[in-house]
Amino acid sequence: MATVTSLMWRSLNTFSRGFALLPPFPLEWDISKNRFIPYTNSKSLFFWKVLMLCLFLSNIVYVILFLAAILGTATMTLLEVMISCLFFSIGVFANLVEIVIFMHVGNTAQAFNCVAIFGKANQ
Repeated sequence: MATVTSLMWRSLNTFSRGFALLPPFPLEWDISKNRFIPYTNSKSLFFWKVLMLCLFLSNIVYVILFLAAILGTATMTLLEVMISCLFFSIGVFANLVEIVIFMHVGNTAQAFNCVAIFGKANQ
């Protein structure tokens, strides 16, 4: 059975302190309250949206590379195609995860906070 240990709380605190200088993301860890805080304000998430746009545009570059290779206007070795497929799939997966978290940020924060409460109650 998995339990919430003090090491998990320290790792979340260290992660939050390490990324404190970055702009807010939709789901942030609050050290003082030991809980996740959902951000839905468009103004505070501007830089996050810019990062998601850059990730989306980089995925479009991979699609253009694949189309150029298929149409014969660009030559790519098998290794280059495999590496491009790997980076493309990682980028698409990261984009999808971020979009799903953004769409359900309130429920996600509430679910993680409930798990944290149950973990503290079981200790």
